[in-house]
Amino acid sequence: MSGPIHVLLFRTHPDPDEVARAYRQVSAELRGQPGMLADELLRSVSEPDEYLLSSRWESLDALRSWQRGEQHDRVPPSLRVPSDRPLAGGYGLYQPVRAG
Repeated sequence: MSGPIHVLLFRTHPDPDEVARAYRQVSAELRGQPGMLADELLRSVSEPDEYLLSSRWESLDALRSWQRGEQHDRVPPSLRVPSDRPLAGGYGLYQPVRAG
């Protein structure tokens, strides 16, 4: 698999302040990480306890390299992406599809 990878992590959590703190920590640590392009935290309009954490990486290799590093170990468990089982625990890896 080559090209950009989008990571979509779905989480439910009752404390929006805790989620925001964890996201700020993760986002700050990701800045400057080789291969990291962007990240964003979204909150459901209809279900305020539901969140979507989106990140975009240059490649699957860049994502895997970060997951094997010590920075990944500092990510709060509520926002950690399991490296061994896609779609386990409410997350998935997606690649853009070119139309035409």
